This record gives sequence, C-alpha cells and structure tokens, in this order.
Amino acid sequence: MKIPFNARIFAFLAACLLVGIGVCCWLARTPLVAGQRVTENLALGSTSIRETPQLIMGQQKITAEQSGVADQNSFEFHHHRPATANSFTAENAPYGLEILFDHHGMTLRPNNPAIPEEDKWSFSMIQIAPPSVPSQTSPETISYESKPGHTEWFINSEKGIEHGMNLASPPSSMSEPLKFNFKVSSNLRCEGGSENNLVFKDEKGAPTLRYEKLIAYDAKGKIIPTALTWDDTTSTIAWQVDHQGFDYPIVIDPIIATFAQTLTPPSTIIGSFGEAIAIVGDFMAVGTPSSNRVYLYEKSGGTWTLFSRKNFLVSPATNGGAFGTQVLMPNLDTIIVSDTSFDAPTSTGGTNTNQGAIFAFGRNIGGDNNWGLIKQFTLTEPLLPSGKLADRLGTVMSLSGNFLAASAIPDSDSYDTAIKSVYLFEKDRGGLDNWGQVPGVRIHSSDFSSGFSYARSFSLFGDLLVVGSQAESFTQAPGSPTIQFQGAVYLYGKNQGGANQWGLLPNGRRYAPDGAFGDFFGRSVSGSGDFIAVGADGVDLSASQGGAGAVYLLSRNQGGSGAWGFLPGRLTAADAAASDAFGAFVQLAGNVLAVRASSDDVAGTNDAGSVYLFDRDQGGTNAFGAVANGKFSIDNVSSIIKVKSPLFLSENHLAFATSPSVGNSSVSIINLSASTGTGEGLGQLTFARDGLATFVPRAAGTYQLRTSINLQTWADLGAPQTGAASANLIFNTGTPGSEPRRFYRIER
Repeated sequence: MKIPFNARIFAFLAACLLVGIGVCCWLARTPLVAGQRVTENLALGSTSIRETPQLIMGQQKITAEQSGVADQNSFEFHHHRPATANSFTAENAPYGLEILFDHHGMTLRPNNPAIPEEDKWSFSMIQIAPPSVPSQTSPETISYESKPGHTEWFINSEKGIEHGMNLASPPSSMSEPLKFNFKVSSNLRCEGGSENNLVFKDEKGAPTLRYEKLIAYDAKGKIIPTALTWDDTTSTIAWQVDHQGFDYPIVIDPIIATFAQTLTPPSTIIGSFGEAIAIVGDFMAVGTPSSNRVYLYEKSGGTWTLFSRKNFLVSPATNGGAFGTQVLMPNLDTIIVSDTSFDAPTSTGGTNTNQGAIFAFGRNIGGDNNWGLIKQFTLTEPLLPSGKLADRLGTVMSLSGNFLAASAIPDSDSYDTAIKSVYLFEKDRGGLDNWGQVPGVRIHSSDFSSGFSYARSFSLFGDLLVVGSQAESFTQAPGSPTIQFQGAVYLYGKNQGGANQWGLLPNGRRYAPDGAFGDFFGRSVSGSGDFIAVGADGVDLSASQGGAGAVYLLSRNQGGSGAWGFLPGRLTAADAAASDAFGAFVQLAGNVLAVRASSDDVAGTNDAGSVYLFDRDQGGTNAFGAVANGKFSIDNVSSIIKVKSPLFLSENHLAFATSPSVGNSSVSIINLSASTGTGEGLGQLTFARDGLATFVPRAAGTYQLRTSINLQTWADLGAPQTGAASANLIFNTGTPGSEPRRFYRIER
C-alpha cells in the first residue's frame, strides 16, 4: 500500500518498534497452530499493508503470519480509537502492546499481564520539530503534520508499527543532506547495534527493542543513501537521507525481506535435503530424494518445526528410490511428489527401469491431518518414435490449475544428453481425483543438436507453457554465422493446433534481442500472470564481467494484443562480477522475482552463490527494481557456506537450498513483509461491535472459528461453516468486550 497523502510524495521508512523481551518469550513458547487442524494465522483489518518492516522482539523477528491472532476487544483489529479531542489509543494484540498518540508523540507500553509491573518498560518518541497534534488518516494510520507538506505517520498493523515520513518537496537545500531528530524518553538503554540498526536493552541487559531499516527511494526507484544514528547525550534518534542528486517525489520500498531461519535436516546423513521445496501459508514440504522422503513442517510461534501429526511422507511404492525429486503444493490439502527412479511394471510382467512416477497425497486421507495417497500415476501412452515409454518422469514439474506438466527422457542410459519431452496430466481426467495423461500431447524439441538442453527448465501458468533450451544455437538467416549456445525459449499454448492440444504459438521460438555466444538464454524460466522471466547466466556484461549473467522479462500484449514481447533492458546484479552466473535460477510470483547467482563470490568464498529479490513497478510501470536489503548470501543468512538451487517463492516466503557450515544440506527461509499477489491464505476476518465476526474465504471450504484466552489453549467456537470463495461467513463470538480477554482465529 502506498501512503496517499498527496500527489508528490517523499516517504521513507524507518522501522521497527517495540516489544519487551518478556512478551517475546511468552509468544515464542506459545504454539499458535492447533494440533489437529491446518491453521491460517490471519491479518485482520480492511487495509493490506505492503510497506511494513519487521517488528523485532528481543532477538526474534516476528511477522504477521507468525502471530496472526485477533483480540475481539479491539473490534476492528489495529484500529485507533479517540481517547480525547487530540489523542488516540490502540492495541496490538499479537505483541501485547498498548499505544498512545498525543501532542507528546507516540508512547508504547506492554500490556501483557504475564510481565510483572516492575519489569514493564515504556518508550516515547517525538520529532524535534514545530508542535503538532495527531490526526487519524485511516483506521490504522495516525499522522502528524508539523507544517504543510511535512507529514510524519505511524501505521499499526499485523506487522507491528511502521514509522515513516512524507515530504511534498525538499524541506531544505538540495546541497545538504536531510536530517530529522526524534527525542526518546524510555527506561530502556540504547547500546548501539550494527549500521542502520539500534538496539535497546532493559535494566538486566536483555535486548528488548530494535529500531532499524531506514530506507529511501527516489522517483526512479534508486536507493538513496541513509544513516540511522543514536546520540546518547541527548537521547536522540537521527535520520539522515543524502537526497542530493535524486529525483522527487521519493517513494518507499514496498517489500522488506529479512532472514528468518535455516532448517537443518532431521538426520545428519541427508545430503539432498531441500532439493525441492513447496510452501503454502504456514505449511512446508521439503523433498529429500537421497533419503526417499518428503519432510513436512509447520510454522508455529514464528518458528518452522516438523509437523507434529506426521513428520514426513515416504513412497507408498517399494520399487522407487528418488521419492522427493520434485514437490508441488497447489493448496493446503494437496502435495504432489515425483520419484524419477520408480521401476514400473510392464504389461508382460517385466520392469521398465527408472520409468518414474508421480504421487498425489491429500490431507485427512486415512485420518485427521494424515497425508494419504490419492493417486499414483505414470506415463501410459507411448508417444516416443520407438513406441516405448519415456523414463525418469518428474525430473522437472510445473503445475497450473488442473494441469500438471512433467518432463521425461527416452531412456535412462542417455539421461544427460537425450532430448527431453514434456507430458501433461489433468486432474479428474478418467475419474474423480484421477490424474490422467492428456492424450496425444508430447512437447519436445525438433532440433536434436540442441535438444539435450531442452526442458531442463519450464513453467506452466494459465494456458501457457514456457520451455527453456539454454544451449540452442541461433542463425539469423540462411548463410549467416551460427551463434552457438545462445539459447532460446519456446512458448506453447493450450488448444493451439486443436482442442486440448498444446502447440507452439506463432513466433513462439524466442531468442534474446541482444543474444551472443555462450549466453545460455533459457537456463531458467518462470512465468506468472502477464510476465515471463528468463535467466541467461552466461551473459557478458562487459570485458571484465564475462559470465556475470542477466535476466530478461517478457510481458503479455507487449508489441500487440496477445503478443509476448520483451520489456526494455534486462535485469542484472548491482554488484555483478565475472562468472557470477546471475540467472541460473529464477522464480516469479505475482509482483516479485527471485534470482539466483550460482557462482557469486561472497565474503572471500568462491562460488558461494546468492539470491536477489526484485519487485515490480520500482522505477516505472512494469519495471522490476531491486528490493532494498534484498540480496541473501553467506553475509546475512545464518550458518551457511553456499546458496544452492532451487528457489521457492510464495506469498510471504522465499526459500532456497543451502549448504551449512556443518552437515550436508539445509533450507534457508526469508520472510517477506509484503504480498506477492499470488493469493495464498485462507481469507480475511473482521470484527463488528455487535460481536459478529465476518470471514471472507479465498476458496470454497469448511472453516472453524476458534478462541483462546491465553494463546496456548484453543477451543472451537460454534459450529464449522462451509462457504464458497468470496462469500461471507458470519460467526457469532458472543457479547463483545466481555472478560476475560479473548483471541480468535480461523482454521480449516
């Protein structure tokens, strides 16, 4: 959400306020996911906050999806209420905060009864500027306007309290940096911290509060240098923004991404942990094909732990050996897993070695929260010229709606060089919950010379399948020199060439507009909505940046209705260097793009690898700009020595495989404080003063309202309700404002 104070906006983001270490410990030991249901921790209120930075409680970083409980006494969660003519109060139930805004500025105190009164702290902050009284500009937003065009604002949301400022025009000479001072009155002591990060401690020396991440952007999406400092003599926080040479208005970064956790495998002998990752909401599946397992995790109290009801899935078949090669989760109730080493029996009683198989599992199949097999399927129609079935089905998979695309190869003896084919399966084809092979569909390269690279990466989204072929050669015209290993992508459409057929679109074989030898355009591909990202990790950016890599973007209707055209320019790493291989893996989800540079040298470690985040509309319409603090590597991801493939991007999480300092493999998870627009989650819950709670589900299903007085024990409230997508479900919570204080959440 951009803050719409006026047409010319200067906004910058400082960050995170405040919770006592007692509250942190209390929430940290509180399991927010009930043992026998899938829980969606909901962000409540009518406004979606995209710019909120991390709220940091002691040493633990907390985001909305990690807390996500609603206090009915607040009625509309996070909404401010007038206290007097010129003051407002509010609560932030997940963090146990009471908040006051008046002419003295903002004051926070913990209201958690678990914290003894003598241990409670207070924190007040006011800008050293002309006096101002607060005004409520939205239910969640309090603003101070000290002079025309100079607006300081606070947003109370499920993410915590966001602090920022808007300036309609430069308040001082452009030759001098902007500087703003905030007087702090608190019984907490600031004892420094790293750059752009202030740490406040209580009387016992325990880290209690962090105030961090001052971020500024100009109108073109350029990051402006900032500094966040503390003056102990005057008890003052200072913001400095070096705006010289930047263009007004200045906008804030809409995504804050912060390292959350690195998961090591349950067994130290696991070497392939994290080769496949899928996350929906607060549930995660991690493929480990070397151990023939898929481990299941849930996020509770902000921490990912093994799913209490069932720790892992194993293959229901005994004749496999790579179960977990690929893992997909179309929703909270379905997990799809491939095993490329599955030996399929033949009709004559023999065995088709390494034919591969795919397994669909459903939640609550065979018991509450049990994950039981729905369907095991493999290729049934021999489409190869030899009449044989292809092998290693499921080496790569992609899912969109009811269609699943899976790759296979002619035979296992030529696994590294054979022309790969892509086959399609459709849910409910041949019966309810059956996954039937779409007849007559085999998508493959007709050019054997480059076919060995075909379909190492592909992406199915909507009615489009994009297939990469990074070693494709390119000849401009007959007789022209052939450019080896330039790379290409293929665009196939549903019903192209006949009903239920998937054919190459007109002009569907695409090459980079500036392609060159060894670019490997198509090394990775990912599509979402109206965009396609294509990685070319061999691109030379300059004579000294050979193999630095780049990512190209195509947009629907670019160059004509229905056409897929290249957007201007290409994405590169801000710190690009030779042989970084930026673009080795890309993942696009809604407005957010993640890019892996597989050979980036970091902190003196060769080929350590890194991941970069980009966000749409940064620097212009449909432009993807770098997210501030959006590079993740051994510099800022705990206890790893290498970033590996794959990448997984969901609504609020980025996850990728890593090599830890100790052990064989791990999975690192990054929290995103903004929605990628992929539409995950159960829905939205709001309260009214008459005690009724309205829940609007994102998908059809049965939902249960649950309540708690201590965030530890949860009980059903009323009967479950079944509803359609976007259709209101009304729950009666009882008399509003009754004691003791109650918290609520929706589960399914």
